[in-house]
Amino acid sequence: MSLPLELSTERLRLRPLGRDDAGEVFERWTSLAEVPRYMAWRRHESLDDARRFLEWIAETNANGASRDWMIETRAGGEPIGTVGLQTLSSFSYELGYVLAPAAWNRGFATEAVAAVTRVAFELEETERIQAHCHPDNGASIRVLERCGYEREGLLRRCRVLPALGEEPQDLLLLSRVR
Repeated sequence: MSLPLELSTERLRLRPLGRDDAGEVFERWTSLAEVPRYMAWRRHESLDDARRFLEWIAETNANGASRDWMIETRAGGEPIGTVGLQTLSSFSYELGYVLAPAAWNRGFATEAVAAVTRVAFELEETERIQAHCHPDNGASIRVLERCGYEREGLLRRCRVLPALGEEPQDLLLLSRVR
C-alpha cells in the first residue's frame, strides 16, 4: 500500500499512530461507553487495552495490510480520532473511522474520510473503497454519503457489535467506486 503517511486538510492533520498515543486514545474515546456502540470492538477497560490496540495497528501497517492515521486538529494538535483503510485486494479497501465524542457533529469525520478517500483514488490501482455501517448509525451513514459512498445493500447478520450484544447485527454496505 503506497498511501502517504501524513495528510493535511483545512482543519485536520492525519499522521501515523504511535505507542505514545495510548493515553490520549484511551482517555478521549476508546474507554468511553458511547463510542464503540456501533463498532466491532469492546470498550477499552485499561490503558493496556489501548496499548495492545496500537500495537496491532502498528503490525498491520508494517505488513501492508492497512494504513491508519491519527486525526488531529491543526489548530491545537488535539487528537480526536482515527481513520484507516484495510487492504481487501490489490484494488480495493475497507474504510473505518472513529471520533472522540468531543469532535462529533463538527464535520471532522467528513473531512477526514474525504481526504483518505481522495488519496486512495489517486492510486491508479484503486477501484473500490467500502464501509460497513449499522443501519441505526445515521451520523456515520451521512458522513459516508457526503463523501460519495453509495448504499449497496443490507448484509444480514453480518458482524457482532459487542456493545449491542452477542447476536450478529445487520449492517449496511456502502461503497465508492472509480
